[in-house]
Amino acid sequence: MNKSIITSAVALAFILGGCSESKTVEQLIISGNDFVQIKDFSSAVIEFKNAVRLEPNSAQARLALARAYLEQGNYLNAEKELSRALALGIDFSNIAALMAIVNTRLDRPNEVYKLVERSNDLADDEYIQVLTYAGISALKQNDIAQGEDYLTQAIAINKEAVYSQIAQAYLYYAARDFSQGLITINHLLTENAAVSEALLIQGHLYYALGEFEHSSDTFALYLTYHPQAHSIRFLEVNSLIKAEKFEQANVLTDTLLSVFKDSPLALQFKAQLEYQKKNYSGAREYAEKALQHGKNLVVAKIIAGVSSYFLGDVEQAYTRLNAIVDRVPNNALVKKILAVTKFELGYYTEAAENFSSLEGLTAADIQLLKNSSTSLMAIGEFDSALTLINKAEKLAPDSAELAAKKGLMLLSQNDVSAIGSLERAIKLDPSLPSTQVALALEYLKRGQEDKAKEIALNYQKRASSAHIGHVLEGFIYLNKKQNDSAKISFEKALVLEPNNIASLYNLGQLHKDLKQASKAISYFDQVLQLSPEHKGALKALVALAEDEKIISEVLAVLIINDHAGNLYNSIALAQVLRTDKQVERAITKLEAIEKSAQLTSNYFILLGDSYLQLNKHEEANTVFVRGLALEPSNYFLNFRYINTLEWLGYSPLALEQLRKFHGFYKNNTNVTASLVYFETKNKNYKKAKSLLKSLKDQRSDHHLLDVAAGEIYSYEKNYAQAMKYFSAAYDKKPTELNLLNLARTLKFNKQNKEAEAILELYLEKHPKSSKIRFLLAELYSAENRKKKVAQYLVLSSQVPNNAIVLNNLAWNQFKLGQGAKALINIEKAYKLQPDNLAIQESYGVILVENNDLIEGINMLEQAIKSGSIDSNVKGSWRKAKALLDSAGNPKAQQ
Repeated sequence: MNKSIITSAVALAFILGGCSESKTVEQLIISGNDFVQIKDFSSAVIEFKNAVRLEPNSAQARLALARAYLEQGNYLNAEKELSRALALGIDFSNIAALMAIVNTRLDRPNEVYKLVERSNDLADDEYIQVLTYAGISALKQNDIAQGEDYLTQAIAINKEAVYSQIAQAYLYYAARDFSQGLITINHLLTENAAVSEALLIQGHLYYALGEFEHSSDTFALYLTYHPQAHSIRFLEVNSLIKAEKFEQANVLTDTLLSVFKDSPLALQFKAQLEYQKKNYSGAREYAEKALQHGKNLVVAKIIAGVSSYFLGDVEQAYTRLNAIVDRVPNNALVKKILAVTKFELGYYTEAAENFSSLEGLTAADIQLLKNSSTSLMAIGEFDSALTLINKAEKLAPDSAELAAKKGLMLLSQNDVSAIGSLERAIKLDPSLPSTQVALALEYLKRGQEDKAKEIALNYQKRASSAHIGHVLEGFIYLNKKQNDSAKISFEKALVLEPNNIASLYNLGQLHKDLKQASKAISYFDQVLQLSPEHKGALKALVALAEDEKIISEVLAVLIINDHAGNLYNSIALAQVLRTDKQVERAITKLEAIEKSAQLTSNYFILLGDSYLQLNKHEEANTVFVRGLALEPSNYFLNFRYINTLEWLGYSPLALEQLRKFHGFYKNNTNVTASLVYFETKNKNYKKAKSLLKSLKDQRSDHHLLDVAAGEIYSYEKNYAQAMKYFSAAYDKKPTELNLLNLARTLKFNKQNKEAEAILELYLEKHPKSSKIRFLLAELYSAENRKKKVAQYLVLSSQVPNNAIVLNNLAWNQFKLGQGAKALINIEKAYKLQPDNLAIQESYGVILVENNDLIEGINMLEQAIKSGSIDSNVKGSWRKAKALLDSAGNPKAQQ
């Protein structure tokens, strides 16, 4: 049965084929044009393609096919066919306007401009079209002056022409006179509804006027004429999103992505639509995909950043938004989220600047302002913190909490106006005990003891808060240095309120001052049980741990109170472990802290210093890098990182970091001095000298400046000046390095005796300094070979198996006639570094002098083969050959 069906199908095909008439090229073109008349461009394309297949060299068929493609919006294929038609003989005048449309749609402005140059002989209507598209292309490139020039030329030829009216509308658009442009183009479309090109500028004008629904409808209408003009579909979707027609926009965006799956703009639209649905995960995913294919999409970056924030990914939110905040200066959401992320990541000062410049804050932002001001106070940014509190007070002028917070902030700066804020807070809400206590303490501080006592007595009269009165009384006695009475008051407070932290802490401090360490530790232990991260108690325990007798007690308390997530206790425990020389345990403790914790510079300094204590410089380096990622301008972290880089030999990296560091502290003498030193060390003498001059007026006495000045003058061969500065550096800091600099400069200035004297003097006090000893041995002249040998002998024991030391020792022994000893030492050197040319040379000469002629000749020839040009080598080789020849040694004949 299957076979019969197939046979029938084939037969049918032949019958149908036999019945159909084959058309000529001319008939196909006519048929295609008929389809064009009824706007059926798909059928027209089929007919014109059939004509091209029949006659590939038909210029007319190619031109007709190009026009049909152009009407569809298939600009790439239209371009191909126009190029072929031109190559086949179609006159340029017939395709100039068509090429202008194609190149404008394909964003090739330079090609459109070239068409203008070739179109002087065109008929007016065609020339107007070319000029209009050149103007449109220039405007798309934001070249307003060029665009206006082309459009004005088009209008000047015939202002009534259809394309001149389109050009006029674009001129209004360029001048931002959108309403007048819309009047012009609407008038044109009333009279010429079929001019689809006018729809594009109409859509742009509606969009510019904020009439997004009209804009999307206009672009949709254009697409009914040119369904494959996908670039216009992007304009339609964008308008729909602006018009908040999200469902319709979503359908069209999915269509775009099915055609252009990696289109950055379509992916950005999808991200916008997912964000609108609060699908932040999907929004971020599409935004990130968009940015993979189009890195400069600002909207995608905003969506990626804001979505990351709502997903809890603070670092990603900061990275994305910080990169584009300058490009969206009026986007309040971006600025607010960026400020919040900066706070959460510890960039408090930058965040404060963001908040200070924010406008349009509401009551919903009060808590954010309060929290932010607290963070700023914690790092000493008082002015910024006060700015935020003042902003919050404007939003909530009757808030007792804000008045109290402001008062406490002012208290920390010894600002007299603090009392006014605290009194206002209490007036707004008398039930603020912490504020009353703060006010009482401030009264005490300013000598107003009566007012402080009044507050204390008022509390003591209330059964529910009498303990607060005793605490205040304790503070009053402390202020008068009546420690015994203070102790009694704090103990009374504990009877009424056993968990009163202020009383426990102050009793701990009182016993600490009385050298009653165990009692002090007990009180601090109780404080930590109630307030695990009480910084005062932890600091006191770390201080107590300096006493070796009680360090085990302190450790026991810290270990008992060490709980997961207790950052400050863990840091204090690590500090005490370091004090107890348990550095490995300290590092383990610090590294175990959750990476999500709000780590501070103190953590990274402690951890880095612990690694340095174990001479693990690479590990310390990594830690300091982590710290600087959070606090780039931290003074102590920067210096530690730079010093570690120098120790590791990464001098260029140290210089690079120091330049960044100097950017934060341009007026800091120590930082500038260090920069001068590192610029010099990296041989940037001109830059170093310029910095050095800038420090002259600051009268800096930093030894590094002397070192740098010495290096600069040495480079300039001004050894007298160099010695002056190296000598000053050595006087201020008598280090090995400073001494080496001074001695070398003396040597360069031919003051060897002086150099030898200071090195000998140094070695008397520091006999293990091998670098100084090596330089001294080098300084001794040939007349002092015995002194050279003496120094090299010491060095050979201090740094055994050092080939250079053994070579130099052997050579000087050889020169003193100690041939046998020289041979022993040069053999050791050769075994260590057989490829070292200097050792080969010494070995060969010494072998010959020890009458080992054959081996000597072999070694000398090896040295010559390795590139030796030393006259001693060639002389010794000739001598050995001559001795062998004169002795008639049979081995010499081999």
